[in-house]
Amino acid sequence: MGAIHIGHTSLVAIAKSQNDLIICSIFVNPTQFNDPKDLLKYPRPIENDIKMLENAGCDVLFLPSEDEMYEMGETWEHSFGELAARWEGASRPGHFNGVGQIVYKLFDLVQANKAYFGQKDFQQTLVVKKLVKDFNLKTEIVVCPILRESDGLAMSSRNIRLSELERAEAVKIFQVLNDCKSRFLQGESTSAIIQAVEKTLNSIPNVKIEYCAIVNQENLGEWDISLSSKAPVAIIAIQLPSVRLIDNMILE
Repeated sequence: MGAIHIGHTSLVAIAKSQNDLIICSIFVNPTQFNDPKDLLKYPRPIENDIKMLENAGCDVLFLPSEDEMYEMGETWEHSFGELAARWEGASRPGHFNGVGQIVYKLFDLVQANKAYFGQKDFQQTLVVKKLVKDFNLKTEIVVCPILRESDGLAMSSRNIRLSELERAEAVKIFQVLNDCKSRFLQGESTSAIIQAVEKTLNSIPNVKIEYCAIVNQENLGEWDISLSSKAPVAIIAIQLPSVRLIDNMILE
């Protein structure tokens, strides 16, 4: 959705190592915003975006207008089941329907062999994989690692809206995720880990926890070692006065 940062250009770099032609789309998709104010505030530094993509070696930029992507009064609905109903789906009703709507359109237009998404939006990657499966699309989804600032804050287009104080508080997300991982690998129960994380985050004046959980990687349900072949993932969403941030870490 634009406001390109190094996390985005890392996707271009990975894609270039595996493919001949690299296409990037930039479209601030209105149907995935459940808060109109958030849509209006979303950064759109398009000239800088173009420069960064050129420097990263992107071959084609698809930069459609809203009129090009949507007809007046157009609606679209697809059920992603429980996967889209919990966590981000519960916090942002209708969000994943909007994501599915625009990703389906983009995949249909571009017909890409592979599409590269960042792990930071972990739930979104699962939703997009389900979209591909449900509609028998030919695009392979490649999930790439989270890129972080030097202090550990996950790179995000929304970070530029953080005040100096909020920026100092936001890095605590990475710290508690590392604490989750350490405690989990030492054998502590998931309920005890979450209690410790919530205690830490609740001690920060400007932080409001939306959710914090340790879940399985398959569908983000409650983690159970007997039901999953993969390590669990710790997921967090917090609200600061000026911005909402999400992050995650695989506990392995």
